[in-house]
Amino acid sequence: MKNLYMITGFLGSGKTTFLTEVVKAFQHEKIAVIVNEFGAVGVDGAVLKSQGIESYEITNGSIFCVCRKDLFIDALKMANDLEIDTIIVETSGLSDPLTSDDVLKLTKQIYGVEFNFKGIVSLIDAKNFLKVLKTAVCIENQVKAADLFVINKCDLVEDLTEVKKAIINLNSDAKIIETTYGKINCDEFLNLEHQKRDGFIHKKDLILQKKLFEFETELDLERFLAWLRTFKDDAYRIKGFIHTNKGNFNIECVLGSIDLHECEYRHEKSFVVVLYNARQLKFASIQTYSGD
Repeated sequence: MKNLYMITGFLGSGKTTFLTEVVKAFQHEKIAVIVNEFGAVGVDGAVLKSQGIESYEITNGSIFCVCRKDLFIDALKMANDLEIDTIIVETSGLSDPLTSDDVLKLTKQIYGVEFNFKGIVSLIDAKNFLKVLKTAVCIENQVKAADLFVINKCDLVEDLTEVKKAIINLNSDAKIIETTYGKINCDEFLNLEHQKRDGFIHKKDLILQKKLFEFETELDLERFLAWLRTFKDDAYRIKGFIHTNKGNFNIECVLGSIDLHECEYRHEKSFVVVLYNARQLKFASIQTYSGD
């Protein structure tokens, strides 16, 4: 029976960075990684593959939604058929992992496949958690489902008291770890023990819309960032790969904060995926990027 771990956390909490850290604990094991992207174009999977980590991507929705649950079950079956020891699932930032036990039950019913479900790690964005907890209903269930909390990006805040209080109010059973850049003692991850939780209301994912912007030619980095700033504060998440006059970058924007990371990986064309609330952001009003 193969071990199965899940990593959850809202958009921009650092799940992929955390994942690249914990896979180091499996140097002597064969693992498979299933990455769930809400957008139609996968970004995290490309990041992992650029670092030599093989992954299977499920895009365009949450793996716990009806529209993608069948693909998740198929991915679990495919991973189980491989000669591996462990499966790690990185869920969408909009997922409701309280249904994870139901998905594993269905996988057993359909394919006869069982897993040693080790547990759920929930990444918490120290800077933005309290803000998104008020607006994104899926966050509450991510907290309730967790077997371990990793409060990430602690270097960006001075006091975690209110963040911890909000977490404990929803789930006082799971251990809390503080970190930056997703770095933890991997034994904390390896020794997870899953606690099945019943009786909770499974709230629907935050209803967001997505927009893909693709760019055929090399971007002027400064002009591109100026264009991005015209709507970044009204978007929940912006991410993608861009090829510019200053190099290739993986771009991430969470609730208005823009981060650029230089990378060797180059996509066929530059693109960014934007997740937004249509009531707050009207894309018809956004001017098209111009490098002129």
